[in-house]
Amino acid sequence: MSSKEEFVENIKQWVICDNQINNCTLKYCEKKEYTPLTFNYIKDCLTKIIDNDDDIEYIMKYLKENREIKVFSDIRKNSENKTQL
Repeated sequence: MSSKEEFVENIKQWVICDNQINNCTLKYCEKKEYTPLTFNYIKDCLTKIIDNDDDIEYIMKYLKENREIKVFSDIRKNSENKTQL
């Protein structure tokens, strides 16, 4: 058993023990998540269904130019002692 598998198994056992001791409702479950839609993935999929490279490039350009942009505030630390290369 790998360290990761052993770790996961230990966590599962801990959850079972904790549930019995504290009468709580924690449970272990598996969750499926889709991978993000990347431009490379989209282009690969389009290549499989569209033969014309110009059409694929047009679609890719359209998607890149028209995607939603979200703006949010952020605080960043700037170091005044940065070494310039």
